[in-house]
This record gives sequence, C-alpha cells and structure tokens, in this order.
Amino acid sequence: MGNTNSVREIEDIPEDNGARFRGKVVPEEILCIIFSFVPAKDLLHSVTLVCKYWHDILTQYHFWFRKLEVERIALSDETKEKLLSLDDERSALYILQGLASRYLPFNRNLIKNPCGADGLKYWKCQHNRNMITVESEPIGSDPIPEEAGLPTQHCFVTSYMISCRTQTFNLKKLGITPVVMDLMKLKIYVCE
Repeated sequence: MGNTNSVREIEDIPEDNGARFRGKVVPEEILCIIFSFVPAKDLLHSVTLVCKYWHDILTQYHFWFRKLEVERIALSDETKEKLLSLDDERSALYILQGLASRYLPFNRNLIKNPCGADGLKYWKCQHNRNMITVESEPIGSDPIPEEAGLPTQHCFVTSYMISCRTQTFNLKKLGITPVVMDLMKLKIYVCE
C-alpha cells in the first residue's frame, strides 16, 4: 500500500520543490526521518501544503507507521495487518494519522471534570440532584492518596439517599466512526 506517485525520477522534481535543499536532492528516507519528529498536527495542517512531493510522502502508510513508532504508540500485529488489508485506504490513513496526532480519543479519560473541581459542571444528575455535592477535601475520611494521580482533593459526596450522575459521549462526534470501531475493536473502560 501507499502512494506510488511519490516514487518519481529526481529530474522530474522542480528546483523549488521540497525535495531539494541548496541544489542537492534530499532523499525521501531522510525527509521521512525529519518529518517523523515534527508534531503530527503540524504535518497534517501545514507541512502537507508545502508541495506535492511532501504531500505524497505524508499520505503514505509507511510514513505514519514510522511516526507511530517515534511517538511510542504501539499497534498490535493484528491491527497493522487489518490496516494494510483495508479496501478503504483513506480510512486506514485517517486512523493512522488520528493515532499519531492524538485527535482520536484513545487511551485517555473522556470524562470532563472527573473529580468535581468545577462542581457539577458537565454532569447530569438524576435522583435527588440536591443530595450530591462536591467537597474540596474529603470531610470525615482520609485524604485521597497521591498515588491515585488526581489533580486535586475534590470529591463528590452524597447523603444516604440514592443519587446518580452521568455523562454521555458521542463517539462518532469524537472522530470514532463505525469503520474505526470495527477495525480497532476498541475496549471501552468505565470506572470511577
């Protein structure tokens, strides 16, 4: 897979193209190494616009697999095979670029205001909303241990009555299309 347009004769590349530096031709392999250390968002929004040659490099699978390695984002062999065998090359490229730029919300908490530092903002409360409150530090119990990795000591508290708070996420709006779900077989963890 990959774009075959990038394999061109050096003579066909104009002098003002990104393949040349001070009159010398920069091999594609060197450009790939350099690009792999550029932030993915810059690659997608700026670098691909420099010239057709750079665009062709940045729309090849092998580059984005390398970029994921540099970013230390591991893909299983099974996922790599699935990506390489996809009939829809644009979807596979979208997934690779999304993983590298971290605009696809993988391996991160999607819950907004998880510890209540902003009160009940982002939370939908059911059953006795007025019975849920936030304490800046737990009252009547031990502080939250540092190993929990929470940014503050804020915590939700409730009385003896049943109450419930929820947040809803639309994965499609977050960029996770049905194709991404089918291919990646995402595991979704929900915990507090």
